[in-house]
Amino acid sequence: MEDHIDKSGTTYTDIVLQVLSAYLSSEDMDSYDLANEVIETYHNDPKVSGPGMLPGLFFSSIIHMSLMLKILSGVNNISIQEALKKYALSYEGMRDMVCLMPQVHPSIVNEIIEKFQNDL
Repeated sequence: MEDHIDKSGTTYTDIVLQVLSAYLSSEDMDSYDLANEVIETYHNDPKVSGPGMLPGLFFSSIIHMSLMLKILSGVNNISIQEALKKYALSYEGMRDMVCLMPQVHPSIVNEIIEKFQNDL
């Protein structure tokens, strides 16, 4: 299988990094337009869109989180487990703010998708 992998093509990890970059570069934190535009562009691209897109993006997000933790652990001279622990504690402190975002709630996202599918 590895013999047939095209390393020059777009990967889901490439897309996740582009979406993350777009999201973080937005000066207006209430606006997700640029990140949504990147997602929409790839969603309409037959080379990367399809039934594997969502699982691919999810798995690729985990890959990026893992890489970030490895880098942070190296820079701070701590173990990856300690870096994850510090991240988890930071997330716990910010969770209430994150929960204000409708995009993180399964029921809201599922409702939006259902409405969108019914409108088609």
